[in-house]
Amino acid sequence: MFYRFVIPLLFFFLFLGSSPLAGEPGPSPVPEPDSVGALTVFADGDETMGEIPLEVQLEVEVLPGTGVPPYRFHWDFGDGTTFSDKPDPVHVYRVAGSFRASVIVVDAREEVDQDYVDVTVHESLGQGDLSARELRAWVLSRGAAEEVPPTKFPVSPESSEAVSKTPSPN
Repeated sequence: MFYRFVIPLLFFFLFLGSSPLAGEPGPSPVPEPDSVGALTVFADGDETMGEIPLEVQLEVEVLPGTGVPPYRFHWDFGDGTTFSDKPDPVHVYRVAGSFRASVIVVDAREEVDQDYVDVTVHESLGQGDLSARELRAWVLSRGAAEEVPPTKFPVSPESSEAVSKTPSPN
Protein backbone atom coordinates (compact mmCIF):
# COMPACT_ATOMS: atom_id res chain seq x y z
CA MET A 1 0.00 0.00 0.00
CA PHE A 2 2.91 2.29 0.82
CA TYR A 3 4.35 1.79 -2.71
CA ARG A 4 1.11 2.88 -4.43
CA PHE A 5 1.50 6.28 -2.80
CA VAL A 6 5.30 6.74 -2.85
CA ILE A 7 6.07 5.62 -6.43
CA PRO A 8 3.76 8.19 -8.17
CA LEU A 9 5.07 10.90 -5.84
CA LEU A 10 8.67 9.92 -6.58
CA PHE A 11 7.91 9.91 -10.32
CA PHE A 12 6.43 13.40 -10.04
CA PHE A 13 9.48 14.84 -8.23
CA LEU A 14 12.13 13.13 -10.37
CA PHE A 15 10.71 13.61 -13.86
CA LEU A 16 8.84 16.86 -13.58
CA GLY A 17 11.72 18.60 -11.84
CA SER A 18 9.88 20.31 -9.00
CA SER A 19 10.87 19.13 -5.58
CA PRO A 20 10.04 21.02 -2.44
CA LEU A 21 13.43 19.90 -1.07
CA ALA A 22 15.53 20.96 -4.04
CA GLY A 23 14.40 24.60 -4.25
CA GLU A 24 14.31 26.51 -7.54
CA PRO A 25 15.97 24.84 -10.53
CA GLY A 26 19.29 26.42 -11.63
CA PRO A 27 20.04 27.82 -15.06
CA SER A 28 20.43 25.39 -17.92
CA PRO A 29 23.98 25.20 -19.39
CA VAL A 30 22.54 25.28 -22.94
CA PRO A 31 19.85 27.89 -23.65
CA GLU A 32 16.39 26.56 -24.26
CA PRO A 33 15.51 26.42 -27.98
CA ASP A 34 12.62 28.85 -27.48
CA SER A 35 14.85 31.51 -25.88
CA VAL A 36 17.41 31.64 -28.73
CA GLY A 37 16.63 32.78 -32.26
CA ALA A 38 17.57 30.90 -35.40
CA LEU A 39 21.28 30.98 -36.19
CA THR A 40 22.09 34.10 -38.25
CA VAL A 41 25.56 34.92 -39.56
CA PHE A 42 27.15 37.78 -41.52
CA ALA A 43 30.42 37.48 -43.47
CA ASP A 44 32.72 40.37 -44.34
CA GLY A 45 36.19 41.06 -45.67
CA ASP A 46 38.59 43.96 -45.15
CA GLU A 47 39.65 44.19 -48.83
CA THR A 48 37.25 42.89 -51.46
CA MET A 49 38.86 44.42 -54.55
CA GLY A 50 42.47 44.81 -55.57
CA GLU A 51 45.47 43.64 -57.53
CA ILE A 52 47.24 40.28 -57.54
CA PRO A 53 48.28 39.10 -54.95
CA LEU A 54 45.30 40.27 -52.88
CA GLU A 55 45.36 39.41 -49.16
CA VAL A 56 41.88 39.41 -47.64
CA GLN A 57 41.08 39.16 -43.91
CA LEU A 58 37.71 37.40 -43.82
CA GLU A 59 35.49 37.24 -40.76
CA VAL A 60 32.09 35.94 -39.81
CA GLU A 61 29.86 37.33 -37.08
CA VAL A 62 27.09 35.36 -35.37
CA LEU A 63 24.26 37.76 -34.65
CA PRO A 64 23.82 38.08 -30.84
CA GLY A 65 20.82 36.18 -29.50
CA THR A 66 20.95 33.64 -32.33
CA GLY A 67 22.46 30.18 -32.37
CA VAL A 68 23.96 28.15 -29.56
CA PRO A 69 27.77 27.95 -29.11
CA PRO A 70 30.09 26.29 -29.79
CA TYR A 71 30.11 27.03 -33.53
CA ARG A 72 31.86 25.19 -36.37
CA PHE A 73 33.04 27.18 -39.41
CA HIS A 74 33.79 26.12 -42.99
CA TRP A 75 35.18 28.69 -45.46
CA ASP A 76 35.38 28.07 -49.22
CA PHE A 77 37.39 30.87 -50.84
CA GLY A 78 36.00 30.24 -54.33
CA ASP A 79 39.37 29.98 -56.05
CA GLY A 80 39.92 26.22 -55.79
CA THR A 81 42.35 26.40 -52.87
CA THR A 82 42.23 24.59 -49.53
CA PHE A 83 39.26 25.33 -47.24
CA SER A 84 39.55 26.81 -43.73
CA ASP A 85 37.78 25.98 -40.47
CA LYS A 86 38.82 29.22 -38.75
CA PRO A 87 36.20 31.90 -37.97
CA ASP A 88 38.42 34.68 -39.36
CA PRO A 89 40.94 33.34 -41.90
CA VAL A 90 43.37 35.38 -43.97
CA HIS A 91 43.43 34.29 -47.62
CA VAL A 92 45.67 35.40 -50.49
CA TYR A 93 44.14 35.42 -53.98
CA ARG A 94 46.93 34.78 -56.49
CA VAL A 95 44.99 34.83 -59.79
CA ALA A 96 42.79 37.48 -61.38
CA GLY A 97 39.03 36.96 -61.42
CA SER A 98 35.79 37.31 -59.47
CA PHE A 99 35.42 35.00 -56.49
CA ARG A 100 32.78 34.27 -53.88
CA ALA A 101 34.23 33.42 -50.45
CA SER A 102 31.43 31.59 -48.65
CA VAL A 103 31.18 30.46 -45.05
CA ILE A 104 28.93 27.81 -43.52
CA VAL A 105 28.37 27.98 -39.75
CA VAL A 106 26.89 25.15 -37.66
CA ASP A 107 25.89 25.65 -34.02
CA ALA A 108 25.49 23.20 -31.09
CA ARG A 109 21.88 22.45 -32.12
CA GLU A 110 23.12 21.57 -35.64
CA GLU A 111 21.40 24.64 -37.09
CA VAL A 112 23.11 25.90 -40.23
CA ASP A 113 23.43 29.35 -41.77
CA GLN A 114 25.71 30.71 -44.47
CA ASP A 115 26.82 33.99 -46.00
CA TYR A 116 29.39 35.11 -48.55
CA VAL A 117 31.74 37.88 -49.58
CA ASP A 118 32.37 38.72 -53.26
CA VAL A 119 36.03 39.38 -54.05
CA THR A 120 37.38 40.86 -57.30
CA VAL A 121 41.06 40.49 -58.14
CA HIS A 122 42.62 42.14 -61.19
CA GLU A 123 46.04 42.23 -62.76
CA SER A 124 48.26 45.20 -62.16
CA LEU A 125 48.24 47.80 -64.93
CA GLY A 126 51.29 49.59 -63.60
CA GLN A 127 52.07 52.25 -61.04
CA GLY A 128 49.35 54.68 -59.89
CA ASP A 129 46.00 55.49 -61.45
CA LEU A 130 45.67 55.76 -65.19
CA SER A 131 43.63 58.41 -66.97
CA ALA A 132 41.16 57.35 -69.67
CA ARG A 133 43.62 58.50 -72.37
CA GLU A 134 46.49 56.49 -70.82
CA LEU A 135 44.29 53.41 -70.42
CA ARG A 136 43.11 53.68 -74.04
CA ALA A 137 46.72 53.93 -75.29
CA TRP A 138 47.81 50.97 -73.15
CA VAL A 139 44.87 48.82 -74.28
CA LEU A 140 45.31 49.69 -77.96
CA SER A 141 49.03 48.91 -77.78
CA ARG A 142 48.31 45.50 -76.25
CA GLY A 143 45.47 44.77 -78.69
CA ALA A 144 47.59 45.61 -81.73
CA ALA A 145 50.36 43.25 -80.59
CA GLU A 146 48.13 40.22 -79.92
CA GLU A 147 44.71 38.88 -80.89
CA VAL A 148 42.33 40.08 -78.15
CA PRO A 149 38.52 39.73 -78.23
CA PRO A 150 36.55 43.01 -77.91
CA THR A 151 35.99 43.88 -74.26
CA LYS A 152 34.79 47.09 -72.65
CA PHE A 153 36.74 48.59 -69.75
CA PRO A 154 35.37 51.15 -67.30
CA VAL A 155 37.16 54.46 -67.44
CA SER A 156 37.93 57.30 -65.07
CA PRO A 157 35.26 59.79 -63.92
CA GLU A 158 36.45 62.53 -66.34
CA SER A 159 35.28 60.46 -69.34
CA SER A 160 31.97 58.68 -69.84
CA GLU A 161 33.23 56.66 -72.80
CA ALA A 162 34.15 52.96 -72.49
CA VAL A 163 37.46 51.82 -73.96
CA SER A 164 37.63 48.84 -76.33
CA LYS A 165 40.58 46.45 -76.35
CA THR A 166 40.19 45.97 -80.09
CA PRO A 167 41.95 48.63 -82.18
CA SER A 168 39.59 50.72 -84.24
CA PRO A 169 40.30 50.75 -88.00
CA ASN A 170 41.76 54.19 -88.86
